[in-house]
Amino acid sequence: MGMWVIQNWSVCIHPGLSPFMDPAGFKSVQGQCNSRPELGPNITTSPVIKIVGRRITTETGSRYVLGKPNPEFVEWCRVNGHHVPSRKHPMKQIKLDY
Repeated sequence: MGMWVIQNWSVCIHPGLSPFMDPAGFKSVQGQCNSRPELGPNITTSPVIKIVGRRITTETGSRYVLGKPNPEFVEWCRVNGHHVPSRKHPMKQIKLDY
């Protein structure tokens, strides 16, 4: 299975709820994955089960590299006192406890 890049990403619990959430309690990543046209331009991953740097693995076994985060999500994190995603630490201090 390949590894795809997700650009303009943010974290969420489920699609259709709040567009952003505290990166410490997320379940899935949403963003643009142009390398997977069969899924459409905007995707929401299945729950993330593993994070290593910028690489994530989902419950279904899909693997992604986190590209640039959504600028609105970055600002939302900053304003709300959450970890601000960066290239080096996109999901610093995130605990997967499910």
